[in-house]
Amino acid sequence: MIAICVAKNATLPPRHRRRGLGRQIVETALQHAFDNGVRRVNLQVYLPNEPAIALYKTMGFVKYGVECEAVCLEGQYHDGIHMTLAKDRHDRPPHRTAFGVR
Repeated sequence: MIAICVAKNATLPPRHRRRGLGRQIVETALQHAFDNGVRRVNLQVYLPNEPAIALYKTMGFVKYGVECEAVCLEGQYHDGIHMTLAKDRHDRPPHRTAFGVR
């Protein structure tokens, strides 16, 4: 059994954004992962990317950490927010923490 899946680079060109395509891609990937024994999916969102963070939160992902200067894009460093979604939290309302502690 695969315990954790790490998602890498789910981006869309600007002309394809705000159409629900990103949600469909992520949902398909999540369903495939969970159907194949993955118990938790982790990802990282580079800042600033509030639309992606909002999308992942609506899907049940929760923040569990920040990595300072996680990536350098075009000479500028950006922090990364680590987010996680456990299989048993999939399709449930979002929680405040990664581990269900309130």
